[in-house]
Amino acid sequence: MKRRLNRPARWAAALAIVLAWWLAAALWPCPPAWAGAGFRSVDLAVGGVKVNVKPGGVLAIHPDTPFRVLKVHSDQWLGSSIRLRLAIRPEVDLSRYHSLSQLLGDKVWDVKELVIQARKNDRVLGTITLVPHWLPIDYLRKAEACKSLTDKIRFTQRALRQSPDDRLLLLRLVDLLTQAKQYRRAADLLEDAARQGDDPHLLTRLAELYEKLGQKERTVAALSKLVAERPKDVVLIERLARLNEELKRWSAAARLWERLRRSLPPGQHTAVLLRLSRALAKAGQGEQSRLVLEAAAKARPWDIELWKALAQARAAAGDRAGALRALVKAAAQKPADRSLQLALSDAYLAAGDQAKAAQHLARAADLGPEDYTVLLRLANLYQELGHRRELSRVYRRLAALKPDNPELSFNLGVLLLEADQPAAALNYLQAAAEHKPKDRETRLLLFDALSRLGRWQEAVAVIKKLYQDDPKDLSPINRAYPVLSEHRPQVMAELLDRALEDHPKAVKLYQLRAALALAQDQPSQAAELLQRGLKQAPHNLEMLRSLALIQESQGQRDQALETLGRILDLAPGDEKVQERYLRLRTSGLAGSRENEKTP
Repeated sequence: MKRRLNRPARWAAALAIVLAWWLAAALWPCPPAWAGAGFRSVDLAVGGVKVNVKPGGVLAIHPDTPFRVLKVHSDQWLGSSIRLRLAIRPEVDLSRYHSLSQLLGDKVWDVKELVIQARKNDRVLGTITLVPHWLPIDYLRKAEACKSLTDKIRFTQRALRQSPDDRLLLLRLVDLLTQAKQYRRAADLLEDAARQGDDPHLLTRLAELYEKLGQKERTVAALSKLVAERPKDVVLIERLARLNEELKRWSAAARLWERLRRSLPPGQHTAVLLRLSRALAKAGQGEQSRLVLEAAAKARPWDIELWKALAQARAAAGDRAGALRALVKAAAQKPADRSLQLALSDAYLAAGDQAKAAQHLARAADLGPEDYTVLLRLANLYQELGHRRELSRVYRRLAALKPDNPELSFNLGVLLLEADQPAAALNYLQAAAEHKPKDRETRLLLFDALSRLGRWQEAVAVIKKLYQDDPKDLSPINRAYPVLSEHRPQVMAELLDRALEDHPKAVKLYQLRAALALAQDQPSQAAELLQRGLKQAPHNLEMLRSLALIQESQGQRDQALETLGRILDLAPGDEKVQERYLRLRTSGLAGSRENEKTP
């Protein structure tokens, strides 16, 4: 017979089983499979609406919508001990209303999910997941509020992902990417959208992006589609024509310019005709290019640009005379056009008319008085023409533009000396000497200017300094002799004596010094100097002739005969010397006969 436990014993056994289960649940390292079987679902109040979510369930919720836990459902009698809490913030009381924005702050924009754990005795019985669900308008508002361009792009992209067919959103993102210079990404977006249809607006934006990326071929393709859609859009046609020019597709460019010419009113033809002519010329249709300009210039004779272009076309065709006529007509319309005056100068110069070339170059210089290069060209022309007065005026203008240019000051000084204006020349030569104090030619010209002005002390100082700086150079002595021998003979004599000490073999110095002695009425000294010179150059006929004359003038017959004999030995065919020799010899014989008759 089976034995039954009394009531106290049965209660004790039940209590022992419960305690054993509780201890097993508390101490077991991993909860058994049946440990969470009692968690069935949870009731949430979301914006005032009751929502039931089962374990493992996912609930999409707007981050600004308030929610709280209403009730946990369990099939266990101890289900009341199950608690719900946030995995990342367990301290939050979920029985009160919260929103994801409140719980996460600004991080809510980047959090993908929020996990709520159902726990009992520190064990997870199950989870439910809340997923932030933003609307496109939320992302757009966030993008507007961001200061960073990168963040604006990021949130606008999210909005577009939720509304991929929203064209305004697409263009907004393209604008932001373009602003960030992310042209490739922007172009990729537009390419995807454009594949669905040739939307002119998208093609226009796409062409702009291709241009920024330097993809001219793709730009042409996009614009060509647009031109097919908008055949009367003159702005679009011009843009495509210019792009073809950049790609050197001259024939295509010419066709587009011709198409544009037909679409424009007559008053706007000039620029298009010029581009058309250029494209034709580049495409190898030079004659057609010229004919276009001929017709245009004939129809619009007042249009300077057409005449200028026609002049170039005629010149390219070898018609220099025709090019010159076109430039003359252009200049007649606008004589103050400096570029035309320069072109005319070049044309006349090419035609060999230097005078006309100088005339138009002078006008160009007057229209641009600060242009240094034009004035230099004009100076060269005047120099070739020999127009010294005009050349002097040009050099004055050049010197005013470049007061620190020693070459200009020097040239102007030379011209003013040639024009017999020593006072003006002196100013420029002094300026040149200040910048180039060791330039000997400048200082020689200074001597010329000072001597012409009668400022002898300064002139002599210049020559002495020149010789002192380089005693081997005798050019200062030779330069000074004609002037100083006349006006300051004693100073010249001193200079020559010093030079003879330094250059005892310089025959020319003996001749100059002897000539100066004669000018000072010192024939004996002159003869002595010539004899010294003949020791250095015994065969110098010039000095021998000078010495013979002095000897004759001094009554030194025998010495003169000897000197004349030396000349005849060197130049026996010199009839004048022979005559002088015989005359002197005969006069000597006659004198001796008379002496014999005298008792």
